[in-house]
Amino acid sequence: MISSDTLFIVANVAVLPAVFLLGAKLVHLLATRRVWLSPRGARPGVELTVLSVCVAVAAYVPGLWIGFGTNGTAGACVRALGNPMRDEGPAGEPTVVEQLFPLSRECRWSDGTHIDLVPLWLNVVIFAALAGMAIGLVLAVCRLVRGRPENPNQHPEEGEQLK
Repeated sequence: MISSDTLFIVANVAVLPAVFLLGAKLVHLLATRRVWLSPRGARPGVELTVLSVCVAVAAYVPGLWIGFGTNGTAGACVRALGNPMRDEGPAGEPTVVEQLFPLSRECRWSDGTHIDLVPLWLNVVIFAALAGMAIGLVLAVCRLVRGRPENPNQHPEEGEQLK
């Protein structure tokens, strides 16, 4: 199994190309006023898949940074509760429970109080990006399958048009 430290390092390296591609797509969209680079064939599906992966990476990596290094320390957990006074907050020291998918870093106290440091909207963005990736793959495959002629005789001769 991959350790969370290894995943953290790989994700940090992967976020730069993802953000660069999203920026390049934004510049293309503003400059040409076209959504897709090329509307033909399977390219829109492939492009949607790549952009969705970039959005997922760009959302997942900051989620890994949230509360990083909180194992054994109560600082981030107490700040998440709004910095209560020590006698006003939950009893005892919190334990931090991490989950990589869906992304979660939860502080749990012995009196039953718990709070997740990762905001809900971040996982919603990640799941929406994964859904976009699946839709893009289906779109690409459907366009590839539909684009192939079933009958080789359906190709028009020179000067003729297909009816």
